[in-house]
Amino acid sequence: MNPPRNQVFTWLITGLVMLIVLGCAVRRAPSGGPPDKTPPSPVSLFPSPDSTNLANLAYLEIQFDEAIKRPTVQNQVWMLPEPPGGFEIQWKGSKKLRIILNDSLEKDQTYILTIGRGLTDLRNNKLDETIILPFSTGPVIDRGEISGQVLGKKLSDVLVAAYPLSDTTRVDSLLSRRPRYFTQPGKDGSYRFGYLRPGRYRLFAFEDRDHDRRYSLGRERIGFPAVEAVLDSLRPSISDFNFQLILEDTTAPKLVSARALHQHLVELSFNEAIRPDTAALFVISDSASGQPLPVLAWETSPESPARLRLYTEEMSESVYLGSAAQLSDTSGNLIDSSASVFRFTGSAKADTAVFRFLKVIPDSGAKQVRYDARISLVFSKPVRKESLHRGALLLRADTLDVPGKWSMIRPAQPVFVPDSLLEKGAVYLVRIDPDSLFSIYGESAGDTLIESRFSTWPWSELGEISGTVVTRNPDWRQCILQVREYQSGQVYRATAPANHPYLIEHLPEGKYQLRVWIDVNQNGKIDLGRSLPFEFAEPYLSYPDTVKVRKRWTTQGVNLNFK
Repeated sequence: MNPPRNQVFTWLITGLVMLIVLGCAVRRAPSGGPPDKTPPSPVSLFPSPDSTNLANLAYLEIQFDEAIKRPTVQNQVWMLPEPPGGFEIQWKGSKKLRIILNDSLEKDQTYILTIGRGLTDLRNNKLDETIILPFSTGPVIDRGEISGQVLGKKLSDVLVAAYPLSDTTRVDSLLSRRPRYFTQPGKDGSYRFGYLRPGRYRLFAFEDRDHDRRYSLGRERIGFPAVEAVLDSLRPSISDFNFQLILEDTTAPKLVSARALHQHLVELSFNEAIRPDTAALFVISDSASGQPLPVLAWETSPESPARLRLYTEEMSESVYLGSAAQLSDTSGNLIDSSASVFRFTGSAKADTAVFRFLKVIPDSGAKQVRYDARISLVFSKPVRKESLHRGALLLRADTLDVPGKWSMIRPAQPVFVPDSLLEKGAVYLVRIDPDSLFSIYGESAGDTLIESRFSTWPWSELGEISGTVVTRNPDWRQCILQVREYQSGQVYRATAPANHPYLIEHLPEGKYQLRVWIDVNQNGKIDLGRSLPFEFAEPYLSYPDTVKVRKRWTTQGVNLNFK
C-alpha cells in the first residue's frame, strides 16, 4: 500500500533539512594564515579634503575599510580650531564615523579635522599615521606649514601645540590654555602642521597624559621652542622646528630627615637628588650649650644622590640643631630656608673604618683610554686635598709630572683633571704614596707605594668627522656638536664656531649619530628652556644619516643647516 501523499511530502522536507544540517556540520580545515596586522585605513571622507565655501556644514564623516573598536575613538578626534559649541560623535555601523557640529563655524576660516593614531581596529591595530581632513568656510585654504621632530621616547601621549600670537596675546599664560592648533608626532617623532594662516606662532611639545590638552608642570614632559615661528608670503613653510622633551623641576629640595651614623658622620636625606658640586654651607651646634660642631667635608652618598654625608668633628650624644644653605637640586633650585633646618641626636659610636686607598680609575692595565680622561682615586674616607699634591702623581713614560688640578666634588673620591689632553698612544703611570696621604682627621693611608699603569688610544686606531654648521642668524656664533657611537653608547663633544669648518677628533671606528645645538649664550652648555619664567631652548638639529668613522680617516662634508 502506498503512503499518503502528505506523508511523502513530510519525508522529503525532513530529508532536505537533514542534508542541510549535515552539510553545515561537515568538518573543514581551520582557517590559516598570519594574524591580521594591517592598520585600519579611511576609504572615504566627507567633505572632500580641501573643500571650500562650506559655511553651513552640519557634519563630517569618515568611512574605514574595516570595523573600528569604538572605545578607542575617545580623545582621538579633534577639530582645529575647536568649534565654539563643540561636536558630537555618532556611529553609522561599525565602519562609518560621523562628527555632528553643535554650532556654526567661523567665517573664512580653514579647519582641520584630525583622527589620532590611538584609534584601532577590532584586532588592536593602530592607525599608521594621523588622518587629516582640511576644509574652509571661505573661498581659500590657508597653506602655511610648520614641521619638525620631537626627540624623546614614549611619544604616544605627546602633543605638539601651536599658539597664534598677536599684540594683545598674554604669552606668559599660553601653557595654561588649550592650544588653537595641535597635532601628534609620528612613531619616529616627526610632526607637521599644515593649513595655517600667516602670522606669528609659539610652539611647544608636551605630554598630555590626562588628555586635557594643557601642560602640567612637574608631571608631564615638555619641549620648548628655540624661536617664534613666523609664516608670511616670503616664508610660507618652516622645517626642522625641533623639540627635546624634558621633565621640568621648579620645586626646591626639602630636607626629610637627619641622623648620626657614628661620632664623625651625619646623614641628611632629601626628597630629591642634590647637585654634588654646589657651594653648600652647613651650620651645626649643640642645642643645649650652643657649642658649634664643625663640618669638615661633605659629599653625596654613593648609594643615593638624595642623601648627603656630613663629616664632622667628634660629637657627643647631645641633641644638635643644624641648617643648610646654598644647597640646590640637579635642576638648580636652591633649598628654601624654611625647609633646611634639621635636628638629630649625636652618636658616641666610634668610627671603626680605617682610612686607606682603595683603587684608581682607569683600572691598572687599562688600554684605549680616552685623551680627555680624568683620573679618579677612591678612598675609604675623605682625603685632605693638600696631601694629594705630594701623595698622588700622574706621570708620563719619561716620569715627568702631568700638570693638572684636583677636583674635590667628592672628597672621598678626588679627581685629577689634566691641564691638556693626554698624548696619543702613550703609557701613563699613576703613583700613589699612601704614607703622604692623610684623611681630614689626620690618618695616614699606609706605607706601601702603589703604581698603576694605563695606555691611551693609538692615533692609528682613531678617525674624525668634519663639516660645517650653517646658520643665517648673525647672533648664532657658536655651536656644540655631540656624537654618540651606536654600539658602545660612548658620547663625544666638541665646540666650534658656526659657519666655519668644525672637526670632531679622536673617534674610535664605528657608526655615530650626530646632533648639534646652537650655543646662543655661549656658556658652553646645552640650555633646553623653561616655562617659569619662560626661556627659549637653544636651537637643535639632528643629522639625518648615520655617520661612519674609519681608522686614520676624516669623514668630511657632514654639514648641518639651520634653516
